[in-house]
Amino acid sequence: MSMFTSFPIALATVIYGRAKGYSAMAIAWIASFAISFFILRNPIMFATYTCSVVVTVICAELVLRNVRPIKGILIGGGTIVALVTGLFFATFNSLDMSPKEYLAQEIQKNKGQFEKELKDKPTDDAFKMLALLQKPEKMAEDIIKEAPGYLLMGSFLIVWANLFLLLKSKRTMLGAKLPYTDYDLLHFKNPDSLIWAVIVALALAVFGEEFHPEAPAIGMVALMGLGVFYFFQGFGLYLSFLNFLRIGGFLRTILVILTVMMAAQVLALFGLFDMFVNFRKFMKRKDQGE
Repeated sequence: MSMFTSFPIALATVIYGRAKGYSAMAIAWIASFAISFFILRNPIMFATYTCSVVVTVICAELVLRNVRPIKGILIGGGTIVALVTGLFFATFNSLDMSPKEYLAQEIQKNKGQFEKELKDKPTDDAFKMLALLQKPEKMAEDIIKEAPGYLLMGSFLIVWANLFLLLKSKRTMLGAKLPYTDYDLLHFKNPDSLIWAVIVALALAVFGEEFHPEAPAIGMVALMGLGVFYFFQGFGLYLSFLNFLRIGGFLRTILVILTVMMAAQVLALFGLFDMFVNFRKFMKRKDQGE
């Protein structure tokens, strides 16, 4: 749930202003530093909260400045990707080894711990991971190829989730409906021309190896990045479908959580095919009128 760490402080900033909100953020950041290094003796909590600070500032400023939500997600997600990429290159420029060598070394160093944890989870994925651990360099190479796609997905999803909660809270708690609310995210539709980017990315992922060894990896990264925005569209369709069925309350919450966790790819596909079908035209009840 650490992806939602930014939401409480960002909400406080929207409600009480920048001075109080960012002061609370600074106090929590200092507290996380003290807890991580003097009590837990582990930097993970501080590193996680430091990342959350960036997301907090991005989301709070997008709402306070009334930036159009989708434009804000592009700006916010792009900023996070740029910061992480810059930090990545700066770190490895200061080291005397390549990212692949560093990862292979870390995998080899923690191999015993990984194997112990995976053996406690006898699943197909665990067995695959155990097999990969026997080849640290191959595993490191796979991680490097897949990491940019997950970075794109994670950056845009984190900004989208926190921005959605902020806009919804602003509408329900403050009664602020203009200029933008969470409805702008739920009724978002990708431009039809974006399908050409999907086609090119899919072609690279499937046939790209005939042109360049790295082309399939580039195609997959592009597909993952584009898939996030089709997921946004599909998620809005799914909530409209639940409204159509008049499903609310606790059951609605459970259905949304389960669907997002277990069928996110399906939502992205519905968002993609919505360009051809327009699913919302089938979600009009007779009591709603035309």
